[in-house]
Amino acid sequence: MSRHANGRKVVSPGWSADVAGLAWSPDGREVWFSAGREAALSAVDLDGNRRTVARVPGGLRLLDVSRSGRVLAAHVIVDGGLRARGPGAPAEADLTWRGDPFLGDLSADGATAVFRSARSAGGRGPLFLRRTDGAAPVSLGEGFQPQPLRLVADGYVLAQRSEPPRELVLLSGGSGPPRSLPKPSLRDIVDAALLPDGRLVVAGLDAGSRPRIALVQPSGEERLLPGEGGEHLEVSPDACWVAALTAGGGLSLLPLDPGADARSVPGSFADEALIGWRADSRAVFVHRVDAVPARVEDVDIDSGARTLVRELMPADPAGVWRIHSVRVTPDERAYAYSFDRAFSRLYVVDGLR
Repeated sequence: MSRHANGRKVVSPGWSADVAGLAWSPDGREVWFSAGREAALSAVDLDGNRRTVARVPGGLRLLDVSRSGRVLAAHVIVDGGLRARGPGAPAEADLTWRGDPFLGDLSADGATAVFRSARSAGGRGPLFLRRTDGAAPVSLGEGFQPQPLRLVADGYVLAQRSEPPRELVLLSGGSGPPRSLPKPSLRDIVDAALLPDGRLVVAGLDAGSRPRIALVQPSGEERLLPGEGGEHLEVSPDACWVAALTAGGGLSLLPLDPGADARSVPGSFADEALIGWRADSRAVFVHRVDAVPARVEDVDIDSGARTLVRELMPADPAGVWRIHSVRVTPDERAYAYSFDRAFSRLYVVDGLR
């Protein structure tokens, strides 16, 4: 417990935004609270002594406590889903696996998706390949960072190991050992893409902790691209430009040609996700982060003009509160997305002490 100069007293530090419910105990001697990570109803007195009042499977959210001691609480169950519509498919297929998938990428032909499971494990759960026609998934193993996670030619997957030195590797769909890729000089790699000719495009921090994007040759020779990098990158189909969202809400185009200059796409891209390029390399796809339903738009890189491509939402929208990863093929015919869903039941609970 700590006391501040203004008279406030901290009785249980370190919870940040995890506390989802707060109420005084019936006798006024404790503060009862629920926190998402604990899935429990906890109590703390004014001296900082903490105890567990009740624990249940799933999530618990405290709503109120009456003077008589009755507790109003919601039991919350959160899971996720993954859906895709492959090329020529009449409808979406449910690709959900192990209850909590997060889409990493969709192949250019829309036939295969790569995703990770068990985001509760720090986002480093096992990786899977799955065809969008619903065929059984293929495990790629565990021990990889959430990003990058890219499908490349011939069924390979570009990923980054979680353990130091966190090298970039190519996974061969479970049929062989991972193959290491050249190590870039940038640190804290947040995204990468492999071009058909073997060149590697990497986003990370330079020696001055500035976000940059580098082009790495198969020989290991490296060149920093002009302009500011970002947390996500997309390479145009004609391999001329790398698109990246900047910290200020802009969209930069960085040239792969050493003789060209970086440029910006007109408009604001704050709170949006960059999810790919149109096949003609004249427009990029974006959607607003966490919007439900997800509106996928293409943005002309010269004028900034926007066109709605499609809206994405599961056929059963019950409980869907976030669509967090979307991929669209360059020809706009196939797509995939993952989402979060939450259900809750309201209870009045007696007898808690």
